[in-house]
Amino acid sequence: MRPSRLATHPHMILATLVLLGGNALPATAELALQDFWIRAMPPGQSMTAAYGKITNTGDSPEDITNASLPFAQRIEFHESVEHDGGMRMQAITDLSLAPGQTLTLIPGGAHMMVMGVADMPKEGERFDLCVDSTAGQQCTSAPVMKQGPMSDHSHHAH
Repeated sequence: MRPSRLATHPHMILATLVLLGGNALPATAELALQDFWIRAMPPGQSMTAAYGKITNTGDSPEDITNASLPFAQRIEFHESVEHDGGMRMQAITDLSLAPGQTLTLIPGGAHMMVMGVADMPKEGERFDLCVDSTAGQQCTSAPVMKQGPMSDHSHHAH
């Protein structure tokens, strides 16, 4: 019995797999962390906040499951919402990002609430801020600042 033509030509096998099963390749999900910073607070405080952008650069939905900083016991994602004429914070429960979607964390909006801080970091220090998701963990070096970096639009005269 003679081997089939596919069996003798590996490139034909690959081409056939791509044509027939291209959709069977696993979808990739990945998060990109940009422009992160941690708010400097006076010594003795047990909480601070972190801000930046988290973008799903993959081609499948991505669930954010956790975040961490070496000096914090835990981090929760919160948003500021209007309630009875005032603002209050509430936990964000759905942290699923569609492909291409960005979660922007800013003062007065969605943010990371950094809790259980025994020794408040000082302005100018940097720490690895990590975000865990269903695809794995991404980390970035985040500076401690009193105020965040100026946006490109905030210093232009109009």
